Amino acid sequence: MKQARLVPDRSDIIWKDYSSDGLTKTVIKAFREEIWNYYHQEGREFPFRSPRHYRVPYRVVISEIMLQQTQATRVQGKYLEFLKRFPDFKSIERATHAEILEAWKGLGYNRRALALKKIARMILHDHGGQVPSEIDELEEFPWIGPNTAASISTFAFNLPNVFIETNIRTVYLHFFFKDEKEVMDAEILPLVKQTLDTSNPREWYYALMDYGVFLKKRYKNKIAKRGKQYKRAAPFTGSSRQARGKILRLVLQEPRSLDEITKHLGDEKPDNVASIINDMIKEGFLSRDGKMYSIKDS
Repeated sequence: MKQARLVPDRSDIIWKDYSSDGLTKTVIKAFREEIWNYYHQEGREFPFRSPRHYRVPYRVVISEIMLQQTQATRVQGKYLEFLKRFPDFKSIERATHAEILEAWKGLGYNRRALALKKIARMILHDHGGQVPSEIDELEEFPWIGPNTAASISTFAFNLPNVFIETNIRTVYLHFFFKDEKEVMDAEILPLVKQTLDTSNPREWYYALMDYGVFLKKRYKNKIAKRGKQYKRAAPFTGSSRQARGKILRLVLQEPRSLDEITKHLGDEKPDNVASIINDMIKEGFLSRDGKMYSIKDS
C-alpha cells in the first residue's frame, strides 16, 4: 500500500458545497470521486476481497463474523487457516466445539466461534445449504445483527444495502459533519443511502472502509470520537476477557481442575477464576465432570 500522505484530502471543498447547497448531484459526484480515487490508488488487498472468495457466500459469512470487533489485518491470516480446516458449512456442523475453538484461537470474542456452529446447522437444515440474501432472514442467525446481515448480503450478492461500521462512520463524519459532536448513526445513514454507488456496492463499501482507515491514521482517530456510537475499547490486559482466553487455551490442551487453572493464571484470585468458569459453563464453552473442566462437547 502506498503512503497515505500522498493522497490529498478534498473534504473541505465538498463540505463547503454541501453546507451551502445540500446533498446535490454535484456533491455526490465529488464525494464518490474522492472515495474511488483513493481506493484505486491506495485500496487494501485481502483474501476475502478476491472474487474466488466473495463468490462463495459461505466464505463471506466466515469473514464477516471474524471481522466483527477485529481488525482486517489480524483476520486475514486466520481466515485462510480456518478455511483449510473448515471449507464449508458441513465441516463446521460435524466439528466439535473444541475443534472450532482451536481453529479460532487468536481472534478473541470466542462466542462468535460457537455461533458459527449454530449458523451452519440452521443453513444446512432450514435453508437447504444456501446462504440467504435477504437481510431479515440473515438476522435470524445468532451473532448476526442488522449491520452484519447487510454486509453479508452486500459482499456475497453485491446488493445495494445500507449499513454502517466504524470506518464508514468516520468517512461520513469527516465529509458531512465537520466539527459536530455526538452525531447519531440515524443522522448518517440517510447520507450513506443517498451516496451509495449502486453500480458496484460491494467494492464501494470496500472503498469507504479503506478511506476510513486512512482518516483514522491521518487524524489519529479524532474523527471517530465525534460519533455518538463511538466506544473506546476497554483495556485487554488484566481484563476478564484476557482471563477467559487463558482458561480456554488451558482447557483446550486437556481437562483441568480449578486449582490447576488458578495456578496457571497466577495473578487471578481463586474466587474470580471460579466465577469466570461458571460463566463459561453457562455460555456453553465448558463442562464439568467431577473436579475437572473441559470444553463442552457439541
